[in-house]
Amino acid sequence: MFRVLEDNDGLLWISTSKGLLSLNPANGSTKTYTTVNGLLSEQFNYNSAYKSKSGTLYFGTVKGMISFNPSQFPREDFVPPVFITGLQINNKDVEAGKEDSPLKTSILYTKHLELPHDRSSLNFEIAALSYVTPEANEYAYMMEGLDKEWTYLKSNRRIFYTKLPPGNYTFRIRGSGNGEVWNEQETVLQIRVLPPGGPAVGLMRYMHC
Repeated sequence: MFRVLEDNDGLLWISTSKGLLSLNPANGSTKTYTTVNGLLSEQFNYNSAYKSKSGTLYFGTVKGMISFNPSQFPREDFVPPVFITGLQINNKDVEAGKEDSPLKTSILYTKHLELPHDRSSLNFEIAALSYVTPEANEYAYMMEGLDKEWTYLKSNRRIFYTKLPPGNYTFRIRGSGNGEVWNEQETVLQIRVLPPGGPAVGLMRYMHC
């Protein structure tokens, strides 16, 4: 921690060697700003900060001075939709319409999967449609019937499940453009893994949006 300034709303802005940290003392919530958010550098200088009468904050970095007024920050109310953009089964890419493929239509539009017990190791690739700062997109997922709570992702957009036991599952994903506002409209995929001896034909029941 190099220097701390308090803005007009009572938030603390803390310069560090790994970005600029915003801290809300009222609830303890924090947010870190880096070059992804437009900073010149994530390396700040010791004791190099100033607050003007107008509320503008100035911080010195190793690449120059930055200035901003937190009260003028635009609100990031956009919550991006999340899609399943790729599917692998047993470490092999799955394409719609090919022989023995469980996908009769693109994974983007698939709502129901039915799989034999020996093809139940799944790898999902997901993406959020937010391009303002795509590096800041965050994701959360849960496999109902297996997971007890949400798992959160930042940089990694691949999700693995190995040898799902026979049964019914609901794969749920949602996204956030900034880690604060989450899209409550989830993308949902119903999955049924058949027991040994289950039907080998008609591996997928599907529904269009």
